[in-house]
Amino acid sequence: MNRKLTILFLITIIFITSVSCTKKTRKPLNTEDSIEIEINVSNETSYITESFGLKTQRWHQTNKRVLVMLGYDFNDAETSNNYLYILKDRFGLDSEGGLIYPVIFPDSFKHGTKSYVSDFKEILKSEFKETDLIGVIILGAPEQTHKVLENLQDEDALYFPVFALFPQDENFGMEATCDLIIDKSQKVTDNQIPDAEEGVNQLVALAPEVLINSIEYFLILNEMNVTTSDRELEGEALEGKIIEGFPQDSSMINHVARILKGHTFSNYIDQDTGISAYNHFVIN
Repeated sequence: MNRKLTILFLITIIFITSVSCTKKTRKPLNTEDSIEIEINVSNETSYITESFGLKTQRWHQTNKRVLVMLGYDFNDAETSNNYLYILKDRFGLDSEGGLIYPVIFPDSFKHGTKSYVSDFKEILKSEFKETDLIGVIILGAPEQTHKVLENLQDEDALYFPVFALFPQDENFGMEATCDLIIDKSQKVTDNQIPDAEEGVNQLVALAPEVLINSIEYFLILNEMNVTTSDRELEGEALEGKIIEGFPQDSSMINHVARILKGHTFSNYIDQDTGISAYNHFVIN
């Protein structure tokens, strides 16, 4: 009985709130030619849902897909489950008609006790015949990932943008096959050896935000086009203007600024050769 009363109370509160919101969001017409409507519903609705533990679905079913592969530093059970929860909550998973097609290395590539990243190619070629693959994001790319992407390039089958976040594959190979690589700067100890534990802590702090921003950017890329004359736009002038495909020149930095908003970053420079790749960036 108490449970029924509680449910009725929640329904009544939500109904009263929605009615009151509707009444006070409409303003009288100023003239015959103008209509002014102010929307203030979202904050009150979220207050009701959060206060009573109710949860609204943040995503809708779609035919579009973004493949997200969780590789090194992201593939242990606890970490991968956390990422799957975030992705499911924000975008929905493929199994439920959502945007994200998740792949975990090496678990998704098992052959008995062995796993092969080369299977990644088969997934990319066979799993999206009835859906629209609009991008691939690889976190912690394992060795030989660039070989898979290189083979797809040779077959003219790499028709989607590829972002590599914090990869562990070789730099030159990833730079040649990915549209964008984002890495972290490494804290160096007194004996000039990178602090591995500090590096992992940086990943934990940075990766979810960068991943979500990258997925949202794929959605923008998929929906909007601009002419090449807009490539040099910066800041607010860039809002709502995205190039068809990802720019393959120095103007990329303007677009990376949107993905890494709030962070400082710079082009990656190889310590041995001094070469800087236009598509490889480091978060400082």
